[in-house]
Amino acid sequence: MTLGALVLGASSAAAQQDASGQLARAESARNAGIYHADTGTWTRSKQSQLGLGPSAIYRNDVASSYFFSTDTGVEVVDNGRIPTLGGSVAGADRTEYRVNAFDFMYCTDSVGATEVTFRFYESYVACTDLEDTSVCNQLSGTVNLAGLPGGAGSFSCWTLTIDLGDDGFDLEGDGGACAPGFDGTADDFGWSYEFTSDGMAGLFLSGDPDNTISVAGASLHGGGGTYYEPMQTCASTGLDTQDLFWVEEDGALPEGCYFFGGYLAGAGCGMAMTPFASFTMTLYAEDAEGCDGPVCETCTANVNSQGGTVLLDGMLSGSDLHLEANGGPSGEMGYFLVSLENSLPATGGLCLGGSIARYAPGTAATSGNPSFNSLGSFDAAGIFQNMSGTSTSGTGFDVPTALPNRIGGSLGAGSRAYFQLWYRDGMDTAFSSAVDVSF
Repeated sequence: MTLGALVLGASSAAAQQDASGQLARAESARNAGIYHADTGTWTRSKQSQLGLGPSAIYRNDVASSYFFSTDTGVEVVDNGRIPTLGGSVAGADRTEYRVNAFDFMYCTDSVGATEVTFRFYESYVACTDLEDTSVCNQLSGTVNLAGLPGGAGSFSCWTLTIDLGDDGFDLEGDGGACAPGFDGTADDFGWSYEFTSDGMAGLFLSGDPDNTISVAGASLHGGGGTYYEPMQTCASTGLDTQDLFWVEEDGALPEGCYFFGGYLAGAGCGMAMTPFASFTMTLYAEDAEGCDGPVCETCTANVNSQGGTVLLDGMLSGSDLHLEANGGPSGEMGYFLVSLENSLPATGGLCLGGSIARYAPGTAATSGNPSFNSLGSFDAAGIFQNMSGTSTSGTGFDVPTALPNRIGGSLGAGSRAYFQLWYRDGMDTAFSSAVDVSF
């Protein structure tokens, strides 16, 4: 396996072309087991799959009775969406995911072993050319697989799980670094497959949006069978997966955007009259937040009385940390907390653990040090305004290097600390999301 670097690509999607001539009927897929990509070994026991994931973050597994048959060396690119904390899908509890496994189904007539390469893009504009630099596409990981089951000269179909082990990759949701945060227009991720072994091969077509669960906040369809929407029917359609795909290179088909004549729902659960133009893929990630940066969100915030959640963000420059909080109820007061331990897993409430100190006046831990005072209130736009003169910007809080007396010591190179905002919410009290900061 190799992990990819940043690439740029994609232009506006071309008109869709009909690729029905490349459809082939698929026999029932046999389960090949679990392939451990980092060691090149197999496990046949389903019990071992319990150690993978455990969060399904994208599930497109309503398998039709077709696969897309292409020549060797053809790259096919599909799309979908993985939601983030603070975006449009209420159940999403993190911003970045550590992907450690995925499932797929394929058919091949390769005489020998099958080889295939998967690429995962945290930012991708649906049905656009990966080589066009007019739009930013960010490659998160590349997985090269060899030694998979073949077809011995006639088509055989397989389903299997790929265990990435320690060679997993981080994938940021809702468009990644190219379009950070959910904005409803540039939030897709992309993934591609390319068979490099001899013969014809392709992935199963998957997806049946009219007959599977759709989550609240999905601009198109799907999202069921995941950690953010555990409900599903017979199987699932990937969140916001569209009825189209891109062919990067093909001897039989010109490069471009394709579908299969238009999706027509039939009897349900993959029995569509015209199959949906997407491909089988389920991605799994660790429960903990994946994050390569110095400031990472560690848990979610509960919805407050004004129907929103307070999101905490941190900007770190050397040992200088500045915290910002947004999305709070107008006029309500609050202050920041710090600890050297977290308390995960948590969904809302206090996410800090161990000794917890307040950056607030009038406490034994902060007396005599005015820089420990982070008292402030939310303005009409929900932005936390500093009322203590401890923010050069006027909003949020400039965290001092020294830690409050209850913890002691100071923050510097090699330190790690956790921060959260406490605030009033009418007659109640509440907490923001929390951040993990590595100095």
